[in-house]
This record gives sequence, structure tokens and C-alpha cells, in this order.
Amino acid sequence: MRRKITLTLVISVTSVILIAGFGVLLLSRQISANQGKAFLTRTARTIVATQTSHPYLAKEIVRIAGLNGAHFETLYASGKVSGNINVLPASIRKASTSNPGVIYTLTKGSHVFAAVDIPLDRSTARGQVTGLIVVLQKSIAIPPRSILFLVLVAAAATLIAWLVGEAISARITRPILGLQEVTRKLAEGETGIRPEIIHGHYPEIEDLSNSISQMAASLERSEELQKDFFMAISHDLRTPLTSVSGFAEAILDETVDDPKQAAAVILKESKRLEVMVRDLLELSRIQAGRFKLEISRVEASQLVDDLAEIFSLRAAEAVINFHYQGLRTPQLVDLDPNRFTQMLQNLLENAYKFAATTISLDAGPTPDGDLRISVLDDGPGIPLADQPKVFRHAHRNDKTPSREQGSGVGLLIVSELAHTMGLRVGFKSPIDESGGTEMIVIIPNKLLKNEASAASSS
Repeated sequence: MRRKITLTLVISVTSVILIAGFGVLLLSRQISANQGKAFLTRTARTIVATQTSHPYLAKEIVRIAGLNGAHFETLYASGKVSGNINVLPASIRKASTSNPGVIYTLTKGSHVFAAVDIPLDRSTARGQVTGLIVVLQKSIAIPPRSILFLVLVAAAATLIAWLVGEAISARITRPILGLQEVTRKLAEGETGIRPEIIHGHYPEIEDLSNSISQMAASLERSEELQKDFFMAISHDLRTPLTSVSGFAEAILDETVDDPKQAAAVILKESKRLEVMVRDLLELSRIQAGRFKLEISRVEASQLVDDLAEIFSLRAAEAVINFHYQGLRTPQLVDLDPNRFTQMLQNLLENAYKFAATTISLDAGPTPDGDLRISVLDDGPGIPLADQPKVFRHAHRNDKTPSREQGSGVGLLIVSELAHTMGLRVGFKSPIDESGGTEMIVIIPNKLLKNEASAASSS
């Protein structure tokens, strides 16, 4: 790349210099030819004017004019010429002898010519003289010094272009090569590497460096999230697997006092493993985008009412006070009803694990016109250290007492589904001095449909 930049700059500058230089030389030659024709025309007029009164001044005029050549030949009445004027093409030669007193000019090669037939009337031994043919010649050749100067200028410009090209290409390619090395190492898995900070450079290269830095930081965070995810999942899977394998071995060794109780433990832990595997498969499908949303216009209040009715039975079995305050008016919304219900189920399951005595499910409009659904529990709350991981990590807090041990990905599934459907999620913890957690789902106003729009669409 560096050689290409330098070579391109050198070729461009040299070509421009040569084209412009030769153009100037050709233009100068044309100007010189026009000036030469005008000069020869004036000189010829002077010779014509002085020929009748002072015929011997013609050669002196030629000498003073500094011409490159002059021919004076006698034209006889027979049409013969005393000398040779073949230096002129036949056309102008014929024109000059056919039109006495008229000055003709011509450019031929590197010379300009002027020819005029001066009328005369005298008798000589060779016959009657009718005119004097005057042919003047001036050089318009490009001086060799001009060509040499052009070549020297082109060579100097080429050298300067090469030096400038090397400097510019080095300034461009050096940081790019460094960024290329960083991206290569990132591709090999070295996520901790960062490109050198570039300041005072080309804005595009600075932007590229910043983008690669952000990409490297994002990859490093993703790698940390992945490690945390696998650590959490491996820990979650290890506990039920240990129980299943331990009780199974005890049954085989006939060392358990109550085989039915051991089998019940195995069944319980197997179901727990089934739930974990199901959640993991669901999360992987959502993150990979291997599922299709079935968006339809549904009654949000009805979905929340049905879910609250089902969950109230489970809360009653666990002796948990369940409070529900639904929407007072119907509310149509465009979303996937099954996925939306799954989100609320996960939030209620999370509240069920940590609630001490009470769980509340509320739904209502916000001042901004959005629809707000919240799930509140009176549990111990989310520890401050764990709050950055909520909705972002697969995480399970083993230090906080809970009724059930889940897979740790329930809230992560909620976050992924909300992002896919254009919803927003958040939380508040603690609610007060005693603790408590409130999980919040916001359905934006743009997804809500009023009765007028619903009637028009139907």
C-alpha cells in the first residue's frame, strides 16, 4: 500500500508537470510563429516601401532585422526566376508571383516564411524584368535550453513528489499496519489487547482506532459474560447432578433407608435439570434469533388478568399474599402474546423465589402515555454488587435465601424478549429500608392502539 501511494503520487505529479510543460512549449511555439509572421510582414512592407527609392537598402534591412535567411530573386516577363525559391511550397510561391505587392506568410517546420512580389519594369540583357521576388525566413524552433529546463523541473518535481509520497504514505500506513496487527490478535482471541491511542492524525484513522478500541472492549466484555455464564450454569447443573448420581448410587448399593424417598429426590432434581436445560435452550434460540415473533393485536389487560388468576393459585399454596390491580379499561397492543406472557411468568417466578410474604402485580398507564406493568416482592432485595448483572448476565444469587433454585437465566430471557419486541425493562431495589424488589416492563406508546385506531384497522 505504501509503495502504491508513493508511486501514484509520483506518476501523477510527473505527468502533470510534463503535460503542462509541453503544453506551454507548444503554446510558446505558436505565439512565436504568430509573432514571427507579423515581424516578417512588417519587414517585407519596409522592403517594398524602400525598394523603389532606395533599392540597395533591402539587404541592410534584412541584416538589421536579424533574419535567419533572405532571398532576392528577379522575375522576368517570361515567368522565369533568376534564382531558386523552392524553399517555399508551390502554393505560396505561385500565389506570390501571381499577385504582385501582396505579402504571403507560411509556417513550415521550425521556420516561418514571408514572400512578396515587388513589381518592377526594367530591361536587362536577359529580358524584361517584371518583379523582384523577396523571400524572408525566421526560425521559431524551441530552444534546447527550454527542453532541458523542462526535464530538470520534471525531475525535481518527481523527486519532491517521491519524498512527499513517502512521508504521506508512512503517516497513513504506519497506524493502519498497527491497527491491522491489533485486529489480527483480536481474531486470534487476545481480547485484552488495545490499539495505540492516535491523536493529531487523520480524523478517519482516529475514528478507525476508536472503533477498534470499542470493538476490543466489547469483545472482552462478551468473553467475561460468557465465562460468567458458563460458571453460573456449571454450578447450577452440578448441584442437581450430584444429588441424582448420589441417590442413584445409594439405591444400587442398597444403602438408603427409604428407596421411595430417594427416588422422589431423583425425580425432583431431574425436573429441575429439565427446567434448566429448557431455559438454556430457550435463551440460545432467542439470542441466535432462531425464533419468529407472531405479532398480533391483543388485549393486554386480558393477558395480565389470565396470568394473575393462574399465579394466585400457586401463591396461595405457598401461603403468599398476592395482590393484583389490573387495567381499569381495555388496552389493545401489538406484540407476541405468548412471548409477552413468558416474560411476565419469569418475573413472577423470580418474585416467588425471594418474596417473604407478599407479591404484587400492577398495570397502569404512565404520564408519558406508555403502559407500565410491575411485579413487586417484599424479599431481601438485590445486593448492590449484583445489580449491574440484572437483565445482563446469567446470574443466581446463592447468598440470598430463596424458595427455589432456578437456572439463573430467567431475567436474561426477559431482557432478550423485551428487546426483540421493542419493550423496555428495568428494576428498583430496595424498595424501602426493609428491602424488596420491583421489576418493571414498559410497553411504549407507539405499540399501544386506542379504540379508534382499532376500529379503523378492522
